[in-house]
Amino acid sequence: MTELIPTAVHRPTGIVPVDPFGTTVAIPAPMVATVGDIAGLRPRRRKGDGGEVPGADVDTVDALPHAQWSAVAAWLKAG
Repeated sequence: MTELIPTAVHRPTGIVPVDPFGTTVAIPAPMVATVGDIAGLRPRRRKGDGGEVPGADVDTVDALPHAQWSAVAAWLKAG
C-alpha cells in the first residue's frame, strides 16, 4: 500500500498575509519556486546544458494551479 505523506512545499504566490491585528506577517522563504529547483529535475532547455529532464515537462508541471502544483511538487520532492 502506498501512503501519501504530507510535506511542506511552499510556492510563492505574491500574497502577503496580514494577522488579525493588522500587522504584516513574514512569508517563509520558498522551499522551491519551480519543480526544476528539486534535486534531479533541473530542466534541459538545449543540448548539453546539463539539465536532467525535458524543460517542457517542468513547464507543464509549473503551469498547474497552486493546489495541484503543491501536491505534485511534494510527491516529486519525496521521491
